[in-house]
Amino acid sequence: MQSSWVREGDPAPWGIGAVRKVGAWPLFGLEETVRYEQDRCFAYKLNEPAPVENYVGEVKLSSNAAGGTDIRWSGSFVEKVPGTGPLVRAAYRGVVRFYARQLVKVAEREHVR
Repeated sequence: MQSSWVREGDPAPWGIGAVRKVGAWPLFGLEETVRYEQDRCFAYKLNEPAPVENYVGEVKLSSNAAGGTDIRWSGSFVEKVPGTGPLVRAAYRGVVRFYARQLVKVAEREHVR
């Protein structure tokens, strides 16, 4: 999996209007930030090309009693092809888990510094 910024948002770089290219060759998509609250919430929509329509994802971060951070990642979409929803949901679930693990690794590395 790869990601790179196509356009910075407000506030730079991750804020509203930012566009990020994500995926793996040859399948890349464009995510556009639609909501941004630093260290709390990030919401984005997936622009074309995508296997679904109207995909919107949201990541919420909150402190927990153990002194760590809980990550809640949710998303919704409309099937382009009837009956493909469960397959697409499973694929997106795998992608979300991958990115969540990467996020935890980066946070732990930054915390050690």
